[in-house]
Amino acid sequence: MSPRLSCEALCCHRRNWKESADASIEQVTAFFDSGKVCEFDGPDFLGRGLLLSVLGFLESADSGKIWVDGQDVTNLAEEELRRFRDRAFGFLFQNPYLLPSFSVAQNVAIPLFRIRRSNAIAARERTIQVLDFCGIADLENQRAGSLVLSAQRRVAFARALVHDPRVLVSLSPHAGDDLFELAFRAAEELKLCVLWAGAEAGVPERPRRLIRIRDGRISADQWL
Repeated sequence: MSPRLSCEALCCHRRNWKESADASIEQVTAFFDSGKVCEFDGPDFLGRGLLLSVLGFLESADSGKIWVDGQDVTNLAEEELRRFRDRAFGFLFQNPYLLPSFSVAQNVAIPLFRIRRSNAIAARERTIQVLDFCGIADLENQRAGSLVLSAQRRVAFARALVHDPRVLVSLSPHAGDDLFELAFRAAEELKLCVLWAGAEAGVPERPRRLIRIRDGRISADQWL
């Protein structure tokens, strides 16, 4: 059985990446399985962030290959790659990027209409299911802008899951919001492959993988 996501000899170099310092990844080869959480430790917004962005097809590698479920998707045309990314990946960012005047349910349902072209009845059913999974079903009708940040991030988590992606990518640490525990549940119960920015402290006693990125390369890859 092939891994859910794998890469070989990935290289990428960006000057003033994210309006910060230069960022690079050099000859990164790794694989990631469904049902597992992999943490990435390293300087914020530099090699770690660039690697996660490349693995999630938010940035293009300068060289190397990426496979998803055994399919080489490295050289897909731009529009085809965008559609593939939208269907196969869910993302968590530091900013939840919710529409403040929309309800929680409306925010979560957006990918169902945009990506899956669901009808209203199917979208409603799926949205309630995911809100319940994330423990925020009681917030369904509240305006997103009225919520505290930790609740907004749970809404963003639900939105990242609602279209049933294969890979969940967290691009920034979310310590203190209990999202890491939710990420474990998503991996175990929904069989997602989870790539998580940051090494979390005080996590549950579960086997998990930690990759350390230094100077754009994998310096350590271990199970904790």
